[in-house]
Amino acid sequence: MEGRRFGDLLVKAFAHHKQGNKGVRRYWLTECLLCDKDYVVREDALKGGKAIRCRSCAHGIAALRRTTHGQTRNKHKPKWFLSWDAMMQRCYNPQHKAYADYGGRGVEVIERWHIAENFYEDMGDRPATLSLDRIDNSKGYAPDNCRWATRKEQQNNTRRNHRLTHNGESLTITEWSSRTGLKPGTIRGRLSRGWDIPTTLTTPTKGNKR
Repeated sequence: MEGRRFGDLLVKAFAHHKQGNKGVRRYWLTECLLCDKDYVVREDALKGGKAIRCRSCAHGIAALRRTTHGQTRNKHKPKWFLSWDAMMQRCYNPQHKAYADYGGRGVEVIERWHIAENFYEDMGDRPATLSLDRIDNSKGYAPDNCRWATRKEQQNNTRRNHRLTHNGESLTITEWSSRTGLKPGTIRGRLSRGWDIPTTLTTPTKGNKR
C-alpha cells in the first residue's frame, strides 16, 4: 500500500489496526495532495473509492460546486460548470461510469483547476455545441492542454484512433483518408498486411490517382 495513490490521497505508512464487527480493519497514514495535510483512513475506504481526498478538501470542493461565481446557485447551472464537474467526476470518482478511462488510467486535473472558479477564469464560458477536450490525450487537464472542441474534433482526437505519422504530420486514419482519397478500410488493410506507412499512404488504388 505504501506509495500508492487513491484520488488525491497518497499512502505514506501503516498507521494501526482495529478489531471491529467485520474483523480486523487496517488503517493507513495518507497525505492529501491538495492541502498537504496527513489523514488516517481505513484500507477498505481507499480501495473502495470512498476516500479520495481528506474531509476538509472534499467539503470545500462540494461547497464550491454550489457557490462558484454565484452561477451554480441557479436551477440551470452554466455549461462551463457542468463541464468542470464532469471532468472532476471522471478523474476522481471511482463510481463514475467513465472513471476507468480517466482517473483509472492516471488522467489528472491540474491542482489549480480543482477550484471551479479557476477553471472558469482560464477557459471562460463554454461555447454552444462545443465541449471540453484534451489536445494531447497522453496528458491531463490543464490550461495549455485543453480547448473547447466540436464532436468531430473530439472523435478525431480520441485515444482509440490509430494515428499515423508521415512527412512530419501525425493524423488519424480518417484524416489521412480525407487527405489522400484512400478509403479507411484500404489503409487499415494495408497496415495489417505489413505495409509501411509511407507506402500505405502514397500508393494509389485503381480508382484513386490522388
